[in-house]
Amino acid sequence: MKHTRIVTRVQGGHLSPLVRRQLTGLLAKVKDGTDIVVELFEVPKRRTMAQNDAFHSMITPWAKDEGHNVDELKRDLLGTVFGWAESPLKETRVPLKPRTSSLTVEEFSELMTRTADIAADCGYLVQLPSEYSASKWMPEEMRR
Repeated sequence: MKHTRIVTRVQGGHLSPLVRRQLTGLLAKVKDGTDIVVELFEVPKRRTMAQNDAFHSMITPWAKDEGHNVDELKRDLLGTVFGWAESPLKETRVPLKPRTSSLTVEEFSELMTRTADIAADCGYLVQLPSEYSASKWMPEEMRR
């Protein structure tokens, strides 16, 4: 049996009928007497350190290759994805969401996906974490 993850919302102390059917179907495939692990945990509200590390591993090569400061690139990406505001101290723009630590898991996922699109528009290919994981099995000549 492979690792299966189901992300769902609990309503009134119950799982949705769809999730209950999914679990029943998965358990039907398990041989009697097989030991399994069932884990329940709350989805974090704020971005995780793993997301933060993955984001930095995405943008650091881009910044270095293009001669940019990583923090400045990150600031520009935050502003481009979430919008800009006028700075009260200078005649410059500042990101509406200036720090990744304040982002939710969903917002951070959006930042990572949009970063790949923005990089492509700039002529640079960044690797999303899921693509990196898959690329470990690629032949060397197919990697970037």
